[in-house]
Amino acid sequence: MRPLPICSAEYIANAMIPEARKGAAKANRSLDHFKICHKPLVATAETAAQLTTRVRDVRARLAFYMSTPCYRSAVEYHGLGELARKLSLLARAQEWERMPDHISDEVLDTFAVIGTHEKIAEKLRRRFGDMVTSREFSIAVKDRADRERLAQIVKDVHAHAPDAMRQRLGVG
Repeated sequence: MRPLPICSAEYIANAMIPEARKGAAKANRSLDHFKICHKPLVATAETAAQLTTRVRDVRARLAFYMSTPCYRSAVEYHGLGELARKLSLLARAQEWERMPDHISDEVLDTFAVIGTHEKIAEKLRRRFGDMVTSREFSIAVKDRADRERLAQIVKDVHAHAPDAMRQRLGVG
């Protein structure tokens, strides 16, 4: 299963995984080989000052996702249906610049993982460690040092095997 980037850890745990269990039971199938690969919204940079720009970008992406009706169930799960409808109206009016202003820090934190390069791996593990078997994310790479930093972040994010998610599913 590949949840949309707007799917929070809570939504995956309490809505998607139970539905996967129901579907498997209905089809008389085991979840032994079931996998969840998620590419959450991530804002990261080397310094806190650089992170400000990344957060602004993620806030704009989140506003766009929330305005999209096909993503509504993940938004309404958190009681944010009215905000989503307001963002849809702004999108329809092509008021793209105004949309991010409607994403509060609390809403941003619900759907995005934010932190400096030094802290982002731990934050991703904490948020999604027992929700997914693997995570994907994008970080701008300009030079060799950035590539090395990204490789270390990837290593740190995947330091824990997907066993926790398998236990959540109740499979070996």
